[in-house]
Amino acid sequence: MLFENHLTADDMVRAAKLELTPPVLTGAYMSQLNAIEAFWVDIVHPFVHHRDSWPLRQLAVATLSDRAIGHGRVVPRLNSLVYQQTVTSAERSVIELWLDIRLLHQNVIADGPQRLFAFGEYQKLLSAKRTDRFFLEYPELDESPSAALPHRGFIAKEGARIDAQTQKLWGKPPDHWSGMKLKERAKAVGPEAQLKVAHGYDMRNFASHTGVAGVLNVPSSTFELIYNQSVANIADCMMDILKVLGVELDVSKTVAEYDYIVEYFSDLHSFCLCDALLRGAGEPQRLFFRSGPWGVKNV
Repeated sequence: MLFENHLTADDMVRAAKLELTPPVLTGAYMSQLNAIEAFWVDIVHPFVHHRDSWPLRQLAVATLSDRAIGHGRVVPRLNSLVYQQTVTSAERSVIELWLDIRLLHQNVIADGPQRLFAFGEYQKLLSAKRTDRFFLEYPELDESPSAALPHRGFIAKEGARIDAQTQKLWGKPPDHWSGMKLKERAKAVGPEAQLKVAHGYDMRNFASHTGVAGVLNVPSSTFELIYNQSVANIADCMMDILKVLGVELDVSKTVAEYDYIVEYFSDLHSFCLCDALLRGAGEPQRLFFRSGPWGVKNV
C-alpha cells in the first residue's frame, strides 16, 4: 500500500479551525485501523508464519498480537453507532491483551512467557474438570458415548503434570497468569497504561456484562463519545503492539520498511482527520491509500 499524501502544513492549520465531531474523529481512527489491517495481512502475518517455530518469548508476543489484531480487524466492519456495545467489548479485550504484551516486553515478570503458556494449560485442565463434574452430576443430560470422554482423556493424560506445574509456579492458581489484578497489571506497565484502564473502565464492563447499567437514561451523544473512545483505544493499542512486535521479533532485519511504515502510522490518524475535515468543507481529497508496494509519497 502506498500512502499518497498531498496535505500541506497550511491544510493542517485550516483543518484545525473546523468543527470536529465524534463521527469524523471516529472515521479517522477507522481509516488508521484499515491501514493497520492491510499492513498486518501483507507484512506481519507472512513474517510471523514464515517459520515453523519461534523461541518461547517471541511465540508469546506473536500469539497475543494475533489475538489483538483479530479484534482490530473486525472493528472497521462495525462502522456504525449501533455497534457501540460490541466495539466497546472488543476494546476491553484489546486493552487487556496489550497489557499482557507490555508485561512481557518490559520483563515485569522474569519467567513471563513460561507462566503465560502454563496458565493456558491450567485453564484447559480446569475447563475439562468442570465438564467432567457436570456430566457426573447430571448423567441424564449426557450423550452415549459420553460428551465428557475427550475431557476425561485429557485429565487422565495431562492432569497430574499440569497440576504439578501449576503448584510449582503459583501454589494457589491465580486468576491471571501474572498473578495480578487488572489495575495492578496496568500500574506495573506504567502511568499511560493506568490511564487507559481507568478511563472508561466501567463503560467497558457495562458493555460486556449483563444488566442495564451504561444504557439506562444515557443520551445518544454519550454513546457517540464512548464509541469514539473505544475505536481510538483499539487503534492506539494496535499501534503500540506493532512497535513491540517489531522489536521482539526483530522484523526490520527481514522487512526493511517495517519501522518506517509503523512510525508513519503514528501520524496517519492526524492526516486522515485533516483530510476528512477539509472534504467535509467541500475541498478535494488529498490523502489516498493506493494499492501496491508499501511506501509513502508526500506530494
